[in-house]
Amino acid sequence: MTNADGDVVRYSYDEVGNLVKTVDPKKNATADPDDFTSTTEYDLSHRPVSATDAAGNSSSTEYDADGLAVSSTDPDGNTSYVSYDERGAQVETKSPHESVGGVVQYRTTKVEYDEVGNTTRVVTPRGVATANADDFASRTEYDALNRPVKQFQPYDPADARYNDANVYTETVYDAAGRVTETSMPASEGQTVRNESVTEYLDNGWIKNTTDPWDISTAYEYDDLGAQTARTLTSADGSANRTMTWAYFPDGKLASKADDGVPVGSHSVVTDNNTTGLTAVTGTWSTFWTAPDQQGTNHRQHAAVTGTTTDKFTWTLDAPADGTYSLAVTYPQVTGAATDAKFELTHGADGDGHGGEVTEPAYTVNQTTGAGAWNTVGEVELVKGDPVTVTLKPSATGKVVADAVRLVRDNSADTDTEARAFAYSYDVNGNLTGINDTSSGARADDYQVTYTGLNQVASVKEALAGQDTATTSYTYDVLGQPVTVAHPDQRSEYTYDLGLDARGPLTSLSVDDLNDSAAAKVTRYTYDALGRQATQTKANGNVVTNGFFLDGALKSLREEKSGGALVSSHAYTYDNNGNKATDVASKANADVAGAYLNSTTTYSYDPVDRLSQSVKTGNGAKTETYVHDDNANVISQSVGGTATTYAYDRNRLLTATADGATASYRYDPFGRQTSVVSAGLTISRTTYDGFDHIATSEKLNESGGMDSTTYAYDPLDRTASKTAGGETTDYTYLGLSSEVLGEEVAGELTKSYQYSPWGQRLSQITHQADPENGVEAGESAYYGYNAHTDVETLTDDAGNTVATYGYTAYGNADESEYTGIDKAEPGTPEDAEPYNAYRYNSKRWDASSGTYDMGFRDYAPGLNRFTTRDMYNGALADMGLGTNPYTSNRYAFGAGNPISMIEVDGHLPCAEGIVDICGEATPLQAALGGSDDTTEQPEGDADASNEVSPSGSEDLKISDWCSAVPNESFSENCMGGLRTANGWLEEIPYWNLPVEHQWGKGAAAAFNIGYGSFMAYRGVKILELTPGCAMVAGGAGAAACVLLGGKDVVFGGLRAVRGGKQAYEVFLDRGECYDNCTAGGQLKQAVFNIAPKAISRPPEDSDDLIGFLIDTGGGLSF
Repeated sequence: MTNADGDVVRYSYDEVGNLVKTVDPKKNATADPDDFTSTTEYDLSHRPVSATDAAGNSSSTEYDADGLAVSSTDPDGNTSYVSYDERGAQVETKSPHESVGGVVQYRTTKVEYDEVGNTTRVVTPRGVATANADDFASRTEYDALNRPVKQFQPYDPADARYNDANVYTETVYDAAGRVTETSMPASEGQTVRNESVTEYLDNGWIKNTTDPWDISTAYEYDDLGAQTARTLTSADGSANRTMTWAYFPDGKLASKADDGVPVGSHSVVTDNNTTGLTAVTGTWSTFWTAPDQQGTNHRQHAAVTGTTTDKFTWTLDAPADGTYSLAVTYPQVTGAATDAKFELTHGADGDGHGGEVTEPAYTVNQTTGAGAWNTVGEVELVKGDPVTVTLKPSATGKVVADAVRLVRDNSADTDTEARAFAYSYDVNGNLTGINDTSSGARADDYQVTYTGLNQVASVKEALAGQDTATTSYTYDVLGQPVTVAHPDQRSEYTYDLGLDARGPLTSLSVDDLNDSAAAKVTRYTYDALGRQATQTKANGNVVTNGFFLDGALKSLREEKSGGALVSSHAYTYDNNGNKATDVASKANADVAGAYLNSTTTYSYDPVDRLSQSVKTGNGAKTETYVHDDNANVISQSVGGTATTYAYDRNRLLTATADGATASYRYDPFGRQTSVVSAGLTISRTTYDGFDHIATSEKLNESGGMDSTTYAYDPLDRTASKTAGGETTDYTYLGLSSEVLGEEVAGELTKSYQYSPWGQRLSQITHQADPENGVEAGESAYYGYNAHTDVETLTDDAGNTVATYGYTAYGNADESEYTGIDKAEPGTPEDAEPYNAYRYNSKRWDASSGTYDMGFRDYAPGLNRFTTRDMYNGALADMGLGTNPYTSNRYAFGAGNPISMIEVDGHLPCAEGIVDICGEATPLQAALGGSDDTTEQPEGDADASNEVSPSGSEDLKISDWCSAVPNESFSENCMGGLRTANGWLEEIPYWNLPVEHQWGKGAAAAFNIGYGSFMAYRGVKILELTPGCAMVAGGAGAAACVLLGGKDVVFGGLRAVRGGKQAYEVFLDRGECYDNCTAGGQLKQAVFNIAPKAISRPPEDSDDLIGFLIDTGGGLSF
């Protein structure tokens, strides 16, 4: 096959048509085409039994008499095993973890089924290792139609707390088999379950969803089913936000718009059940079952004649100056009072605005208006005014205390916030232009050009007709990026077939064009399985990685060029892949020759949530955590400080430590707005119309509020931050979310350099800071632990200049801080750090006390996010609610911050042997060979890993993938990262070597070995039948996968359950050739995908087969 540039790929077949060898253009360019070529051998049933890569590393697969793969051996000789029952269903898998004294230790998982083949029980390796048959196992119950209706959490009968076998998530279906309700366990201390409801149009498309707090989302579609509108409505119905999309006749995205939440719209609601913001005097009975009540319950007080001191009090807050209407709501109650009196008081202890004022009481007839918000009056309030509303008993009947609301009148506010994008394409479907008419756009026009192979050649940015920046790209014959040139930075990539015949990245040169120093060169080596063995930093320090047999990181060690230790970690894991121990050492930046040595052991509850962390050595301390059934931390003890937490429907209400209680307020969109303690508002957060933090305020020692403001561009990236009168502006690499530089008063202060998979390599400080000993042009090189936390900075000589450490949930562990960022006495809490990137590699904002995790901000002091999670696509958003790792839309890391690594504010990934999502973190990408996309911008739900033609995710960049919008993503990725209909898809591979198939480097050839899976935009959709197939050369080889519980086959293997039934599988724009189904098998099924660099993405990550492969370049799979 010859492409438009004349590059040739050759395929060789055996006598019966099995593909045995592929020679790509680089191999064709050598004197001997066999120099760097992989081969595949088959048995007499045309099943691949061995694959040998270009370096001579071989892997093999064995089958039983039914053709089922029973073992898979990787190039290191490690063998995984699978056992089946009489029906061909897997009942046991054994994965090698460690060889001790020549004896291999396996991690074994067992699966049980009912009579019709439904998976009823999965016993995790922790459960297999114990004598009790019931512990550490998840169960699933089905209805008569074989639909899963209850998924039970693992438990341990011997555990003092988690010993209940009946903790479950329930799924309810309608008569058409559609999910209408997902019911999660009740939050700690509550009896009402967390229920989300879904409504459908007659044709089955999702019409509306409502979460446990009554926040609703409505969807509209065009005649072809493409989502055209999404309207998010606040819990009280006072405000909404609508996004719209339009499409060309061929389905590509033509435009999108988002007006955001109206400017000046503020609504403050306090429910009777809001702990910390309500007070009860006297006897107020609680009732739980009224259909029209707000929240989970309401209170009643019987009629009283005469004088009484009984009362019910709600506390509210004025987030901005203005006129507010007071409204009350209550359910229908027999014998309700006709003259319930609500008294509003405001003003005292506000932001210095005067004394307390009590408004005349508002009289409400509670025999009418049940279930509605009844406006009772208006009041002028100033920002910061505390407001209380009091209800007292009546002589005319029962008074009902449910919820009260303040809504600000924003009719006089000018709303200039808006987002609007329009898209254009060439005849090949490549995205060629983006017109941005959004408010605050730094560039209003993006023009993309392409090579003859549909590879992105350049991305030009312009504002008001004037070009502002152009980023250009070049490639080798395999489509691998060779150079990426930006006006401020130039990167060059080298791939050495002579060093490693698989052709991975061996060196990366990054030249900061604002710095006179030479380009920074980073070099990499790999082991036989394609994992990163070493990284040599630009300052000469060498990072060496060691692995367990299953790919889990065993050791991580950084040394100076002369061998002196910078840092090291030795890890062990429990049977479920959770980190068990971490023996750590790192050089003390304050004392030459001294080291911070520690050993930390971890333990977990039966659901694999962290229960205890015990650290000995430097900074010795014990951390204990107790989680409820939804992964909320309900109590913790960190270093001897105990804290308890209270929740309502998974939303944090109060935190109590050392006798002091903080109460947390939220707006009706579920965003945390303020924290109140001892009657004072100690912090306040306001948001713009797109869910970004606009202002963060903190109480200072003088009783005032210190304010930090933020501005954002239309791509949801932080454009500037102003604190203490100083404004920092942020610049980005093209359309990416990678911060390229920081400027203060127009002067460049810092710049950053990155690896192709998004790992931050170094920082250059361009302005001198004599107080801290920082010279202009000084470089600092990042060092990471296995969790991707920044733990060291080293200088050009390789010496340690800063160290960092963290508690389990990411708070600063001051005992691990040395060097330039160590807090000295008198240092303000919100002082700008030398290095802002810390926990999880994310940016720390000292002003707000949060980490920018991408889509949302994370508060390590609260162990949770401050806003609720959501996606724009209907099915993708439903998936968040049903995924056990994300169903609690505020929890962090599913209760396991040690094993889980947050990717983008939506999804955590497991660090151990079992990866629960397809997105790899930068370190995982480097170690496992899977490329990571860049950090996600915060704010808008569009800034997500969602597969949806909405928001800024279609404008996100990956350096490795040509730094172009995902929506316009070309075939320019490799090493586990490929496109799915123009969208990024991560494919982790752990066991077998990868041959980067020709086809623009799009990782058309990838390993499908034991324990791997494919994931679509972070959603695990194709779980591979262990060991059933390998892909060699990237074309024509079989890939056996498990999709929806049925074995589907690509390219030659049996279809379902050992060949008893065949499925024809058609891919998007693909055609099935050469007798696709014959004799119950798929024979030589070739899916010929036409070259196509860009196309409209599917609406949601739930679109499975139709959008799996879009690699282009005439590639056949």
